[in-house]
Amino acid sequence: MNAMNLSMNRFNDVQTHASAVNDWRQTYSQISAGNLQSSLAQIKSQRVHAFREQINQRVVQHGEAPRGKVCFAVPIAIPGAIRMQGREADETSLFVLRGGEEFMFHMPMGMDMLSLTFDSELFDHALDDSPEAETIEKLLKQPVIRIPTHRFSECRRRLVAMFSEAIADGTARTQTGFAPNLESAMLDELMGLLANPHLKSLERQPTSVH
Repeated sequence: MNAMNLSMNRFNDVQTHASAVNDWRQTYSQISAGNLQSSLAQIKSQRVHAFREQINQRVVQHGEAPRGKVCFAVPIAIPGAIRMQGREADETSLFVLRGGEEFMFHMPMGMDMLSLTFDSELFDHALDDSPEAETIEKLLKQPVIRIPTHRFSECRRRLVAMFSEAIADGTARTQTGFAPNLESAMLDELMGLLANPHLKSLERQPTSVH
């Protein structure tokens, strides 16, 4: 049985927040002055982990993506400068990490982001079935992928709606088929977004993690 676990928490300590994100080995460092207020909502099934985090202060995230996973981050609100793996990004940027990859992410004050982590086996199976598999594989070699604004906005709206509805409906976790249906819907959204010949990846450059 593919169980679904839901949780919602609020924090006033950045490291407590970081340690509450399931399966991620990471540290958060607050670099702006003032009291921290953050929230973390998570949905975790056997093959997919989705979480939305909102943090009111500037934070640098450093760590390692979970092994055996393919990880994406979809910014919902970016009220300031943002850098991923040493590259500048904006509200049209999709972030990508492979399992075991070290990362450095500079998050501005008031950042709101939805992250989606898929088991590699699940993702690779979907990739094999895609007619755009070769194009997508090339894109995934980069940490930041630029998406046409209108396409990204529509995909983000649908993903946030799926996530929010699942969080709001606490009984959903007990419904037969709920978890695999949500897994498939989120994966289909991302695969559809990536299967676009007009997407551009930003060249990966060596990034210091110090």
